[in-house]
Amino acid sequence: MWRGLVWLVLTWVALLLPASVLAQPVHYGVYRWDMRDGLPHNLVHSIAQDRQGFLWAATWEGVVRFNGRSFTVFDNENTEQARLSGVFSVLAEADGSILAGTAFDGIYRHYQGHWAPYGGSGLRSLRVEDMRRTGDGTLWLSSRSQLLRVDAQGQPQPVPFPDGIEPGQIHGLYDDAGSLLVASVNGAWQVRDGRSLPWGQAQGFAGKQVRQISSDGDGGWLVACSDGAWHWQADGQLRQLLASSRVSLVLGDSHKAVWIVSNDGWVSRIGADGSRQRLALGGLPTRAFFEDREGLLWLGNSQGLYRLAPGAARALTQDDGLGNDYVRSVLQTADGTVWIGHAAGLQRWQGGQPGPVLAMPDPQLSGTVTALALDPHGDGVWAGTYEQGVLRFDASGKLLQRVPVAYASERSLMVRALLPTDDGLLVGTPRGLLRLAQGRIEPLGSTLGLGDYAVQVLSRDRQGRVWIGMESGMAVLGPDGRVEHWQAGKQLPAHSVFDFLHDADGTVWMATDSGLLRLRGDSLRVYDHRSGLPRNKMFRIIDDGRGRLWLSSNQGVFRVARAQFDAVDQRRQPLLAVDVIDSSDGMPASQINGATWPAGWQHADGQLMFPTGQGLALIDPELAGRDALGVPPVVFEQVMVNGNRQPLQDAYRLLQPTNRLSINYVALAFASPHKLRYRYRLLGFEEGWVEAGDGTEAVYTNLPPGNYRFQVQAMVMPLQWDNPARVGSAELGLEQVPVFWRRPLVMLAALLLLALLLGVWLYSRMYRYERRQQRLNRLVAQRTEELRLKNAALEAAGRERDDLLIQLERQALHDSLTELPNRRAADAYLQQALEQAAADGTPLCVALIDVDHFKAINDRHGHAVGDRVLAHLAGLLGKPSEGAVFAARQGGEEFLLVMPNNTLERALARMQVLCERIATTQLADAPPVTVSIGVAAYGPGHAQVNTLLAAADANLYRAKEAGRNRVVG
Repeated sequence: MWRGLVWLVLTWVALLLPASVLAQPVHYGVYRWDMRDGLPHNLVHSIAQDRQGFLWAATWEGVVRFNGRSFTVFDNENTEQARLSGVFSVLAEADGSILAGTAFDGIYRHYQGHWAPYGGSGLRSLRVEDMRRTGDGTLWLSSRSQLLRVDAQGQPQPVPFPDGIEPGQIHGLYDDAGSLLVASVNGAWQVRDGRSLPWGQAQGFAGKQVRQISSDGDGGWLVACSDGAWHWQADGQLRQLLASSRVSLVLGDSHKAVWIVSNDGWVSRIGADGSRQRLALGGLPTRAFFEDREGLLWLGNSQGLYRLAPGAARALTQDDGLGNDYVRSVLQTADGTVWIGHAAGLQRWQGGQPGPVLAMPDPQLSGTVTALALDPHGDGVWAGTYEQGVLRFDASGKLLQRVPVAYASERSLMVRALLPTDDGLLVGTPRGLLRLAQGRIEPLGSTLGLGDYAVQVLSRDRQGRVWIGMESGMAVLGPDGRVEHWQAGKQLPAHSVFDFLHDADGTVWMATDSGLLRLRGDSLRVYDHRSGLPRNKMFRIIDDGRGRLWLSSNQGVFRVARAQFDAVDQRRQPLLAVDVIDSSDGMPASQINGATWPAGWQHADGQLMFPTGQGLALIDPELAGRDALGVPPVVFEQVMVNGNRQPLQDAYRLLQPTNRLSINYVALAFASPHKLRYRYRLLGFEEGWVEAGDGTEAVYTNLPPGNYRFQVQAMVMPLQWDNPARVGSAELGLEQVPVFWRRPLVMLAALLLLALLLGVWLYSRMYRYERRQQRLNRLVAQRTEELRLKNAALEAAGRERDDLLIQLERQALHDSLTELPNRRAADAYLQQALEQAAADGTPLCVALIDVDHFKAINDRHGHAVGDRVLAHLAGLLGKPSEGAVFAARQGGEEFLLVMPNNTLERALARMQVLCERIATTQLADAPPVTVSIGVAAYGPGHAQVNTLLAAADANLYRAKEAGRNRVVG
């Protein structure tokens, strides 16, 4: 199942000509939304875009309005004024309204936030499958095999089929410069000046099932028929684009490309240059195929709503011949060969064609290649592996040398970085820096005083110095053997160093877990999220040769012009302007792999290559950031005053005191909605802008009387608010009318009355002085006693607060149903347990426990029984039969057990006992309960929380697949 963004792992290979995988044209990515993302139903019948720019879609269970990030649903449950069920079509009107045609209840109109029936009584129960308003203002409807025209009184009037065309199912209606084209099961016809005439008979469409007609943008037509897709050109020539009985839709886009949708799930694209490309979507097509104002294509079918958009990046995956999608390192040798290290081994790409995965010396061990280095003695490479040491290959891929990296261990260490030297090879490992000389491995880190910290990058500058990036700090090894050590948190404002970039002037850039560091002379500058970078941790730095740095991270690749750093340093701008390239641009994943080297490379043709867990990402530097060039239109979605929704308008006059004002806004930029950033201000209340990030709501409380202008701006990253050519904006007026007693005349009268009272008070002051003094003394005594009581009450409240904080802390870390620790507490405990196990060298196992068929228990016996089952299971888990364990509820019906000081064998045995115990324990008034258990042990490859839990989850999945009620480890 697709969820959110799914950039298809294909390279849009042209069908007519062989093309290099590393030199492809623009690639289209596919993003799908379905019911899990907010659609009321997956079947999307029709798509339209209104005057403001919102997208509207007709589904079987209602109408949705889409802003690029979320859906607003209008259905029978939330729309009293309309019965929006079985919606077949939506039509955007010139006045900004939307018409929705339904299967049972005619047409409804949405205008300025309200729904109402449209037209006369004759439309009330009509089945409306398609709607079209022609240039003369006439509204046309199709209902099964009937064509209808809506007259001036809003009543439907039937329109006969022309002679020679037998009435039958109408597939679609299309505007032809004021006349109407009708596609039907028995051919196409035209209604012009009140007459129905056959259409396209001379071109061979007579008697064929015509499924769709659309304009080619040049005065011609694109026709989807029962025998394929056709192009009827303006000069009268007819050309068949695709011969197939499965063609359902055909559309010409603004780039003069033709898109053909087949009912077998394929979408074909014929470019203006004649190139042909295919894309597999799946699902059954409807008539929903639409190009929006940004040039993005939207398609609806039985599986949801799709967006087809070109991207600056693409992926090399197993579908392209890659041996494994989990890529760790990549480089290119002087002969043009690209070497890719991945979880299946090492692979060469030459001329865009994949070679076989090179054979590893020991097939019994992991073939993962984690690090690469150029061989200075040829076009071959040195390859560092996970278990097979260091390997040397020649340019043809032949293995020349193997050196196990087994220092202080019987098992070969994982290799993270390699650097050839005059007398051998420097090797970075999790156990520190080693040196390979004369076929032997010897420790170097301890000799240099660097300890056994993991080494993640080795780099040589123009002076011959070796820069060593470690898991904790960094070091510089000079040609004379002298070492300069930068300790984490002391000389170095970072912990881990992942990469170095050396400039010609001696400047050194460092990718760290605390930002991008620049060492220029004796000055060390840190650029992090406070400087405008989206993330602090980055793995690779690449200079593309055009004045830009590319920084890889766990959330995409950041592009920053070098000039930006000087501009921020000189305070000519507050923040760096950063382009973000991620999965929305076509990368196989936003998370780039790092902590091995090289985690990225620039191809000789200029493309950038980055390893991810789902393939090798290829970025065209010149295409990146194109979606940031336009001005995103900004609209207001909702205005709420004191909790009451207001009709949308340009200005508001607020007569009552405003305790809470909330304004929801959105920029309608569908290409990269997650890259939109906002800022707003309320002139008259504040002058400075409030940086809202990606937030789309502004809230004000207790707004004082006055006249205000609310302004909001939006732009696609990178942020350059001083560039009006890229900033979209919107504003609305607000007048907060003062309450009665704050109006000028009322306040003047109040002042006069106050003056009068003051005079009276002065006149009687002397007489009342003594009595007031006595009263004041009594009052002081009374207040003193009240303060004493208040202090006592505050002390009691303080104690209650402390008790409440203790209770809240427990509630934050425990599940209310089972009284077990929750996932947050479990993550913290497991992290501590892993660190303790690593420090003590003791074993540790975890188990993920999932209740079998729990959904069926809830469905058949009710959630109350399901809750009892979970509470009962929690009681069993909290009382282990032997040894100490930590039990927690991960979520839903899944539980976690952490077993310190348990080997895998002991843990499996304990879990088997637990599994049998649960299966044989009968809970009153509840069905029999069994569980599936996945067990994993701490060790290499499973030393982190996420990897250890992933291993346990995989074993849990195997237990489920094997029949449930069992333990797999």
